[in-house]
Amino acid sequence: MTDAPETPLDRAMRLAGGDVADGRVIDALLNARLCLLLKAPPGPDGALSPLLLELEAGPTALAFDDETRLAAFGGGEDYAEAPGRALIGMLTGRGVNLAVNPGVAPSEMFHAAEALEWMAQVSAAEARDAEGRISALSAPRGAEPALISALDAKLAALGAWLAEAWLVSAQTPEGDRLALALAERESGAPAAGRALEAAAEARRRAVVLAISESARLAAPDCPVEIFFAPAGGPALAAARRAGLGFEIPEPEAPAVPGAAPGMDPSRPPKLR
Repeated sequence: MTDAPETPLDRAMRLAGGDVADGRVIDALLNARLCLLLKAPPGPDGALSPLLLELEAGPTALAFDDETRLAAFGGGEDYAEAPGRALIGMLTGRGVNLAVNPGVAPSEMFHAAEALEWMAQVSAAEARDAEGRISALSAPRGAEPALISALDAKLAALGAWLAEAWLVSAQTPEGDRLALALAERESGAPAAGRALEAAAEARRRAVVLAISESARLAAPDCPVEIFFAPAGGPALAAARRAGLGFEIPEPEAPAVPGAAPGMDPSRPPKLR
């Protein structure tokens, strides 16, 4: 084991008592920045060739949530960084298992190919902005403690894009449901032009997906509708009056996409 500081994946594993199937661990894995060990450098088109160990359980890819852990394992210079959900999406359907931090961290874990397929389904599940589907906001009812804890952790990580979040109950076509009202953080830049509008919409979809993913993993039987409430609008005012608010910290610095192979969201990694 290395003496590196505790990572989000370490912390999730500790809180879950070492249960690799716990929703907190899966959520942390999907959101972690992982270093995938390769057998060769990325190709000119960005295609990746993961190093696969032939184990009794089947071919197994190796990933680490910190470069020092990859080095401690004895990994070479050929590796690619990718968000956990992207890496799992790449491996799904190929009959490949995934070992994370093997022998070098308290978050050491192994996931069989079948488990990766389930994670990919959770990550790819439809995440929609529920604006237009909800009405009659009131105090939240039936929110499980695990759900509130998961939302609190996820929202704290989205401070660069969100200023407020309020958990409420709302009327939907399916009946009374929990809903999460989100208020975007002002960027300070004029929002004009199709490119900026498209970027803002993509960001909203990513935020809704990330929150939906955490909510499903924490409380699969407690669906949550998620919507953006415009600043100064009646929906946000109603959510503030009736809802349970979450503390979202101010961002320390603007998020900058990683430059390493696999980390550019406009050029997702590909397997050879």
